[in-house]
Amino acid sequence: MKVGIVGAGRVGCACALALVGRGCAREIVLVDRTQARADAVATDIRYGLPLLPRTEISAADYDGLAGSALVMITAGVNEKSGGATDRSDPQGRLRLLDKNAAVYRDLVPRVVRAAPQAVILVITDPPDPLADIARASAKHGRVLSSGTYLDSLRFRVHLAQHFKVDPADVEAQVVGDHGTAQVFLWSGARIAGVPVKKLVEARAAIPIGSFNQNFGVTLSLPSVIGRHGVIDILEPDMSDEERLALERSAGSLK
Repeated sequence: MKVGIVGAGRVGCACALALVGRGCAREIVLVDRTQARADAVATDIRYGLPLLPRTEISAADYDGLAGSALVMITAGVNEKSGGATDRSDPQGRLRLLDKNAAVYRDLVPRVVRAAPQAVILVITDPPDPLADIARASAKHGRVLSSGTYLDSLRFRVHLAQHFKVDPADVEAQVVGDHGTAQVFLWSGARIAGVPVKKLVEARAAIPIGSFNQNFGVTLSLPSVIGRHGVIDILEPDMSDEERLALERSAGSLK
């Protein structure tokens, strides 16, 4: 898959590194208003390719986006230069909208001319309203916003740090907008399948085997572990089918 990235600043560079490191694209093209910067980023990443999955990365103008399946747009004014660093400001990242809207109205038609079939992913702040502007400029509906994906990852990491577990064991989502009106779904947040509200006082919860009085055998359920072993055994929410399967599992162990 060929991926284009418009904007070779810190966010664009991070996106390129992530694509290369995860092996998500066979070809990456960087476009920036400063050609030298795009060249430098492509060169720096290219020097690391012997240690990474096979990828071709280069810098080009908009014509180089031809054939891209996905174009990620990171160009525009950032929070620092746009004066949107005050987290107590109810406007938040929306203060960047007017300036970045002008940037998008200029560059999105160029992207569409070069890569008319590409999906456009808006990453520039504020991504949600800019996605609407990009959709109008592109005159097609293949426009996505990075939205609250990053916020959800941050939510998972902070919960993992608090409960001292692996972030991969945490399920948590933020919905709404990537800004001051975002919504943290605490009701659905889970660690190892157990609702966070059940773990507020716990130190760590991992699925590990220990003797269970209810089942009369040693089996695995999310458990709070302390110096002296299992402190508490927690039962995650299960469907009737999953509950029966667990009982069958305990029966086979017996």
